[in-house]
Amino acid sequence: MGKYIGWTRIYLIVLTVLIALRFVLEAAGADNGVTSELSVTRLYFVLPVFLGIRFATEKLGGIKEMVLANFTYFAWATLLVNLAAGLETVLDLGTHYIFTGLVAFPVVLVVGTLILSIICWIATFVNRKLA
Repeated sequence: MGKYIGWTRIYLIVLTVLIALRFVLEAAGADNGVTSELSVTRLYFVLPVFLGIRFATEKLGGIKEMVLANFTYFAWATLLVNLAAGLETVLDLGTHYIFTGLVAFPVVLVVGTLILSIICWIATFVNRKLA
């Protein structure tokens, strides 16, 4: 599992900073227009592009490794969102995070980002072969 964390380390750091920043801004009473721009869902569609390109340009592995790297990213995001929701429940800071039990992976996002990773992987691979 360590290699998958290594491959996605930069994205995990960005994700952590983004969620923490949004939580702090919302707790401080920042305008919803500002905090809504700091969306984890938007990042869900950034990782697959870069991950697909990395898998096509570097010798990182195949589809299985790409799936597990995506899973690592989603697991971390889900954990952080659940932690933020738990803090909101306990501290009642007025953020949008609501703890309704452990939030499962949004299946549509997981499948969508995996397909996007594969498309970027194939496109980059084909582009390199044709060059």
